[in-house]
Amino acid sequence: MDNDAAFNSQEVAFDQMEEDFKEVLKEMEEDIKKNYQNEMKAIIENNFTYHPPTTEEIVKVYEDIRSNFKNLAKFLVETLPICAEVEKALSRLEEAMFWSNAAMARNKV
Repeated sequence: MDNDAAFNSQEVAFDQMEEDFKEVLKEMEEDIKKNYQNEMKAIIENNFTYHPPTTEEIVKVYEDIRSNFKNLAKFLVETLPICAEVEKALSRLEEAMFWSNAAMARNKV
C-alpha cells in the first residue's frame, strides 16, 4: 500500500504541476496578446494620422519623389508597347510612390 500511496501522491503532484503550467501559459498568452495589441495601436495611430511636411526641405523631397516617379512613368509609356503589363507597371509605380511618401511621413524624416 505504501507504493500505491506514493504513486498517488506523485500523480497528484504531477497533476498540480500540469495545472500550474497551464495557468502560466495562459498568463503568458494574455501578456503577449496585450503587448501585440498595444504595439499595433501605436502603429495604427501613426499610420492613420496625417503627417504634414514640417520644413521646406521636406516639401522639396516630396516634390522630387513625385517628379522622379512621374518622369519614370512617362518614360515607360513612351518606350514600351501598349499592353496590360505597362498598366500594371504604372499601378505598381504609383504604389511605390505612395509608399515612399509614407516612409517620409511616418518616420519623421
